[in-house]
Amino acid sequence: MDDWQYEPLQGLPPDALATNSRLMNALRDSIYRWMSRWLKTRFGFHVEGADVFQRLEHFVLVANHSSHLDTICLLAAMPENLRNRCYSAAAEDYFYTHLFKEQFARLIANTFPFRRRGDVVRSLAACARILERGDSLIFYPEGTRSTNGVIQPFRKGIGLLVQGRPYSVLPAHIKGAHEALAKGRCVPRTTKIRIRIGSPESFQNFPTGEDSAAEIANRLHGRVCELGQLENSPK
Repeated sequence: MDDWQYEPLQGLPPDALATNSRLMNALRDSIYRWMSRWLKTRFGFHVEGADVFQRLEHFVLVANHSSHLDTICLLAAMPENLRNRCYSAAAEDYFYTHLFKEQFARLIANTFPFRRRGDVVRSLAACARILERGDSLIFYPEGTRSTNGVIQPFRKGIGLLVQGRPYSVLPAHIKGAHEALAKGRCVPRTTKIRIRIGSPESFQNFPTGEDSAAEIANRLHGRVCELGQLENSPK
């Protein structure tokens, strides 16, 4: 993957493009009006730093990942006008194995398939196309949910995606989602869920290449961990 580059928009396969119908978007809007109330009532859901969304038209939102509630919480933290234009990369081998599961994931989490194994380049190209057309992206650089809630190392795919590009990258830390709905659980527990969103950062001036990609991944990992430490500090 040393020589991976962005393909021109017209060069990408049509199935790499995440899209939604007006009906799908309208249904999602209705669901999140209810979902926001449910999160606040059940989990005391609170977001710090959400004002950054008022200053950005599109972005890459990078966060820790330990629960199926993570994407729901991140989308709920956004203004309605951004939510339907923010897509989340979902594991193709998990969410796209059955039509019902696929449609449910698309409706609730605005997903598109991401191949964690094999043709990762094609998946990164799909992410690039979403960003290049002016939409936003939720990206979990750990690659899979943490089983113990501890943030795992970030993979360099996030670095390959944003290096040398003018995207605003937002680090975010999610606290409490693992305790509420850890991997392997089906019924959520009642606990507090908090999100802290950091200031945007651009990696436009970083050179391309795997070393640079790894540096970006490590930097973002540090920022997400720092947000978690701030969340745990005495108020």
